[in-house]
Amino acid sequence: MKLEKKVLAKDAEVASARTAPNYARGVKREFTVHLKGTEPIMVTRRVTVGSKVGLHARPATAIAEAASHFSEEILIELVNPADPDNEPADAASSLMLMALGAEFGDEVSVTSSNATAVERIAELISVELDD
Repeated sequence: MKLEKKVLAKDAEVASARTAPNYARGVKREFTVHLKGTEPIMVTRRVTVGSKVGLHARPATAIAEAASHFSEEILIELVNPADPDNEPADAASSLMLMALGAEFGDEVSVTSSNATAVERIAELISVELDD
């Protein structure tokens, strides 16, 4: 049985000691904490792609490089209500990120058992990386 609980960032410390504070720059962010028995807690955050070229060459490479610094698996999935069965991509693979086909303004979800990794990768996705 999978149990999901939506929490606001300000409540994250109460919900789980394993979630990172999410009040960076005073922005309230909502994320989902997945609780599955004794498995690690999975944190998911939705973010809008900020690069004008989408998750293409330079942005995908920058994200993959940042993801490779974390030992936990980080998954990125294109949020598409018309196709809820999208396959997630490994954030440490620039080729898999480009294969998502995420364009500027698209919404993606970032999931990992490491809340710090989720925040770092979500932050990179949300900014212009193709300068």
